[in-house]
Amino acid sequence: MKAVEAVLEDARDRDLIARNAAANKKLQLTAETPDRSYLHPVQIEARFEAARQIEQETRGLSPADVAAIRASSASAVSLARDFGVSDVLIGKLRRGEVTEVGRYGYVPRLALVATLVLGGQRIRELGLLDHHDINLADGYIRRPRLKTDASERSIPMLPALRDVLLEYRATQPPHVPPFATRTGKRFTGDNVRARLRPVRARANALLVARGHEPIARLTPHTFRRTFASILAAAYPRD
Repeated sequence: MKAVEAVLEDARDRDLIARNAAANKKLQLTAETPDRSYLHPVQIEARFEAARQIEQETRGLSPADVAAIRASSASAVSLARDFGVSDVLIGKLRRGEVTEVGRYGYVPRLALVATLVLGGQRIRELGLLDHHDINLADGYIRRPRLKTDASERSIPMLPALRDVLLEYRATQPPHVPPFATRTGKRFTGDNVRARLRPVRARANALLVARGHEPIARLTPHTFRRTFASILAAAYPRD
């Protein structure tokens, strides 16, 4: 509004207009306060619990599980149901198309939620992170450059986030990015959103069952505002 007023004032001085309407406060409309969403503590807790529950249900496969699958004569559908993975993955294991020992079929959700809520990362930034960007020893995450040099900076890692990422790091192959698909490709924004949708649905179910309001509005900036609020509470200024 100040810029508009200055332009009109200059136009009035040049006799291009009769008066500067923007200078009349009575003619100015009061803008509505934007609805800036953020997560309340009970909603954060529900999201974390929902992510843990879904991960347990789709826990992936240990090396012992893989050996048992390859030795079993049961159908792929039956094994998929017993081990909580897809029958397509079962088929690939049996045919030897997947050979690396690890947590096959594991879909990270808790680490995603924690890094967004407790780390303030943008959704696009998650796929750009490398292991050296997540410094668990010194407790910070280096945010990669997106648009300008100012976007590249180090963010302090809250203790709760460090605990989650320490556990998550133990499940990851060292040669793929921290947040990658089953084929080792970096997450895109769509990858992240697809993994967050069931978490939101489960979290809302938990909230309603406990007599709380569900998460009504959720945008990528909801996580960043929540993180900013947590930092302000954790590190108050004198």
